[in-house]
Formats: sequence, structure tokens, C-alpha cells
Amino acid sequence: LQQQHTVVVSEDTPPLQLAMSAERSRVAPGDRLTYRLRYSNLSATFAGDDLRARVPAGTSFVSASGGGVLVGDEVRWSLSDSVQTDGIREFIVQAGAGLTDGTLLRSDASFSETANGDQARAEAVVAVLGTPAPLQLAIAAVPDPVQDGTPLTFTLTVSNPGAVARNN
Repeated sequence: LQQQHTVVVSEDTPPLQLAMSAERSRVAPGDRLTYRLRYSNLSATFAGDDLRARVPAGTSFVSASGGGVLVGDEVRWSLSDSVQTDGIREFIVQAGAGLTDGTLLRSDASFSETANGDQARAEAVVAVLGTPAPLQLAIAAVPDPVQDGTPLTFTLTVSNPGAVARNN
């Protein structure tokens, strides 16, 4: 007697996806810094979507895209009126003038779908640098989180914040 068994393994893609990045990895005291949130809702519903990002301690809120408003220490976007299931939102903060070299500016974000309780979370960290680095490198990966077999796209941005031209 021979028996056969079939096992089916299914890895569902999470219905909500969120990636967060900062425009650069270091900021000087008093400088402005832009955070970017890239969100996606793959579920069949999108009523009640809520996107939030915490303003890092030691910074002050400047502005937000897409109707974002400051509530306490969070920037909030209501996405429930939108038929768009994915998009990008940004907010700008200004680093406090009294921040010291090496201070870490941490911001976290959440994307929630109230109809079924799904949630995605992301975080970005930026270091305060009293003396500007000669070159800056920012790395962002999307989607975050990533599932097995799903392509992961990395974006590397190199910038020269100084007045001196740099080669190689």
C-alpha cells in the first residue's frame, strides 16, 4: 500500500506595504530634512486607510505633502477618500540648532487599514553631524518588508553638500 501526500505552502503577500526613507543619512544642526513614505494597499478594500509618521525628537515640523497635518508629534494623512491604493507622501522637519554631533533622529511610521485591522510599519534614522561629511550616501529599499521571490529595488543617492568639488 502506497500513500501520497501533497503539501501546499503559500506565502501571502502582506496586504499593506510601507517603506520610509530620509533624503540623506546625515544632517547638520539647523538644516531641513525630508522624509519620504511609500505606501501600497494590495487588499480588496481601502476604506479607512490611515498613514502616520512621528516627527523625530529634536526637530520641528515644517510641512507635509498630500494634506498631511501635524497632530501632537505625528504627521497624519487620511487616505480614506482616495481611490488610489498606493502613493508617496513626504514631510519636512528642521533639525534643532542645539543638536550635538552623533545625535540620532529616529522617525517611525505606520500604515493602517481600519476595515480589517491590517498594519505595516517602517522606520528611518538620520545622524546629526556637526561638521559636514565631504560626501553623503542615502540608501532606500522598496518594498519593505519584502517577501520571498519578490524583487527588491535599492536606490543609492550620492550628494556633495560642500562647496569643494569631489572626484572619485
